[in-house]
Amino acid sequence: MPTANEGARSGARRLAPALIALLLQVGLAPQVSILGGRFNFLVAFACATAPGLAPGRAAGLGFACGLAFDLTASTPVGLTSLLLSVACFVLSTSTQGMGLGLSAAGARLTGAGIVAVELASGIGLLLMGVEGDVIRALLVHGVASSALTVLASLAFLRFAPTGDAGRGFSARSRTGNRYKVLR
Repeated sequence: MPTANEGARSGARRLAPALIALLLQVGLAPQVSILGGRFNFLVAFACATAPGLAPGRAAGLGFACGLAFDLTASTPVGLTSLLLSVACFVLSTSTQGMGLGLSAAGARLTGAGIVAVELASGIGLLLMGVEGDVIRALLVHGVASSALTVLASLAFLRFAPTGDAGRGFSARSRTGNRYKVLR
């Protein structure tokens, strides 16, 4: 039975990367621009963490991180929230709650989610009239920001959860005897 102190440590361990992502997003991201692209630490955190969560929690995490980004950046409020909540839901359901962590599969899946969010955000900004040029929207916002955000996500993959969706594989007979359990 976990004690109250262990529960507090577990909560702090889950909250620390989110707080670090928020502080980096507010403090560092506006200051660094490489080839016109910017880091998006909140997208990196959400996409790195989502595969280890249940789909509902992943969508909620995506929405919260997207809303925090929308409120701290000069973008239309709700665009990143929508895109990131859908992306986190898809990332979570595609892995069925099994956190991949810092592995090749985890980096590929997280990178694919980040590229999808950044490209869709660039297209959304173009359609809303915030970006005036297709090349700038896709290459600068989409590709350059995706590359920087994927690099940032590698740090968050180290702290990604190993899975809390409660969906381990268990082979059982109808009587409830356990033959083999893989977790």
